[in-house]
Amino acid sequence: LFFPTIVVISLNANGIFAGQTHSPMDAYWGKNPETKEARWNAQIQAIKAASYLASRFNVEGGYIRAWNGDYKSERFKQIAIIDCMMNLPLLYWAYETLDDPRYLHIATTHADTAMKHFVREDGSVKHIIEFDAMTGEYIKSHGGQGYGHGSSWTRGQAWALYGFTLSYIH
Repeated sequence: LFFPTIVVISLNANGIFAGQTHSPMDAYWGKNPETKEARWNAQIQAIKAASYLASRFNVEGGYIRAWNGDYKSERFKQIAIIDCMMNLPLLYWAYETLDDPRYLHIATTHADTAMKHFVREDGSVKHIIEFDAMTGEYIKSHGGQGYGHGSSWTRGQAWALYGFTLSYIH
């Protein structure tokens, strides 16, 4: 997997630059911790995170739920957001690490659902989609970020491109 390199800029107690360059996911996913035990603990935490993310998958609708729905309303509703495309690498990593196809299935199914419901004819993407939690049926889109409902949102557009590219690779 490819993760963008970032520079962490911070100052130490004497006000001297103490930045470092690394992939933001390296330490979290257990690639760079200094000891074997630290690497093992980081991988355990990443597997827990992937499992929690997978638990938010709605089988009927084929999407990963963004937030908890209001189950007291007369119609069960769930929200999916384009931001979640950035979470898919965690599921692909869990699949490769554990050799468990459930993680791959969830990631690719979510990407397929996002392609169907988030991507507009002109290639721009919607930010928020509302689904029926019980049937998985599309209800409607919401504006969320961007200029207004129906507009494109640059950061969301980038997340979609990145997530769809990684899904294609896998």
